[in-house]
Amino acid sequence: MASAATTVLCCHIWRCTLILLLRGDYSGALVCVQTSAAIGDARPANTACGRYVSFFLKTLLEKAQRNGVENLDHDEEMIAYVSGDLQGRISGSWIWQQNENGSATTTVTPPQSSSSSKSSLLGRQFVDGALNGVAPDDPEMEWEGWEWVEQTVHFLLTEQQRQSGAATIERKQNGTRHVVGARPNLPFNRPPENITPPLISPPSNPRMTIANII
Repeated sequence: MASAATTVLCCHIWRCTLILLLRGDYSGALVCVQTSAAIGDARPANTACGRYVSFFLKTLLEKAQRNGVENLDHDEEMIAYVSGDLQGRISGSWIWQQNENGSATTTVTPPQSSSSSKSSLLGRQFVDGALNGVAPDDPEMEWEGWEWVEQTVHFLLTEQQRQSGAATIERKQNGTRHVVGARPNLPFNRPPENITPPLISPPSNPRMTIANII
């Protein structure tokens, strides 16, 4: 897998991972993450993509903790992040306003918290690194690694399945009809930066919280 992977493939998997995470399709995202983890650092672009996914996960968890997961796919900042390298070019970016002459003027900057402003800058650097096929050399660019990303997505999937099962039982007890495709409003806690969490317990433990992976 690693020897056959190209930069184009790594970036394609990265884009798919971002979209699946935002949409709450953690099962599909986990498959993509496991593929990227198998490629590892065989391609510098894959390492840069991994850093970006880690940044994206932390931002997603931070926002979900404040507002839940129901409206994340309508959050302009998250949509800008999930569009990845498309925002790196004026010609292909929707966050640039155009004047009557067609030249770029100002940017539309979504509201950001103080904790995410630095992450936004790092996110842009991650994208640049992926596009150039090199990993940034800034010491601040150290990240948790693919193992942390995989464990976090696996936990999100397990928690989603647990809550979906509980919601289904409750609906049956109340005699209501199950709505396919509805995403439960999961409780999230944002993991501290630069801390590698221990291995996640098997899905048989239904009482785990995000705090357990810290």
